[in-house]
Amino acid sequence: MLDGLRATTIALGLLLAAVPTCAQPIPPPAKPAEEELQNDSDPTKSVFLSVRNEYFNLSDDAWINVLVIRSDRVLLRKHRRLGGKLGILTRFDLPVVTAHFDGTTQTGLGDLYAQALYVPWLTPGFALAMGSGMAFPTATARSLGMGKWRVAPLVAPVWFFPERKGYFLVRLHQFVSFAGPSDRRDTNYLLTAPTLLYRFHPRWWIVLDTEMKTDWEQDNHASFRSGLQIGYFVTPLFAIAIKPEVPWGGHREAAPSIPGNWALKLTITRHRRRN
Repeated sequence: MLDGLRATTIALGLLLAAVPTCAQPIPPPAKPAEEELQNDSDPTKSVFLSVRNEYFNLSDDAWINVLVIRSDRVLLRKHRRLGGKLGILTRFDLPVVTAHFDGTTQTGLGDLYAQALYVPWLTPGFALAMGSGMAFPTATARSLGMGKWRVAPLVAPVWFFPERKGYFLVRLHQFVSFAGPSDRRDTNYLLTAPTLLYRFHPRWWIVLDTEMKTDWEQDNHASFRSGLQIGYFVTPLFAIAIKPEVPWGGHREAAPSIPGNWALKLTITRHRRRN
């Protein structure tokens, strides 16, 4: 049995986990350096710390730049009855936002985000994650956050490709505001995001995704944006990735709830070592 990806999470979009495939034929023994690269150079590993810069080009010469500092934790154990594993995945995001609207630029803390997912079933070919996130109205200026307490339940099934080549998942993520100032707009929308990650080389991967936003507060209005990420492992535990995104459809949102033209995201990640 291969002892490949252990206690790993989906690092580019969702927090889901992967384990080594056991149903596939065992490949010939690899050299120590190659084996380390195969086991550790994987974009689905748990994130120890990542810094992601997101630039959103908006309408009317406005723009937003968000620097997100993120960390994950993974707690998995074997499932005796069903086989595979189960566990808890957590995530915490700290955003620093710079917003330019109407000729004025402001910088400060954005809305903090925390997330906890339960994984009731995790096998070499399939996993299911469910849980919720919470957004806190911690922005230091009105233009830097939504101004509302928001709960964000989600569910995501994920199918893993053989030989640790990647995965396909569908994320269903609902955001609902439940408290906050009455002069700030309520939010109630669903994000449906199919995502495909493929490793075409031990050090390189691509991610294709499309996010559909259904806004229940705006007569069930639907908007779309799609992206292509290209990632590279500089070392077995240190990776960089770049991702352009474009909105499309009748109503275009480059950033959540904000009309715009395009977005560009750059991520630097330090993954956790395997135990």
